[in-house]
Amino acid sequence: MLHLVLLALAVLIALVSFPAACRQHRRPAVMIAGFSGVSILMLAVALGLEGHWELVVSTIGASLLVAAHWANRRLLCSD
Repeated sequence: MLHLVLLALAVLIALVSFPAACRQHRRPAVMIAGFSGVSILMLAVALGLEGHWELVVSTIGASLLVAAHWANRRLLCSD
């Protein structure tokens, strides 16, 4: 249940933050990376992955999400 709540928060934040930031810095690749990370996290939950595979898939999704947030921050602060 906690995973679903955290995932829902991540999806809501991504839906608000990535398009808004993309309108400012005009780099859609950052938004695509962010939504890809969230999608991978949603896939892990939807498939009900457990153990090793849950760790691998969640780490990939979270890493994409973190990288996109870092790129957003860097691009927005450089303006």
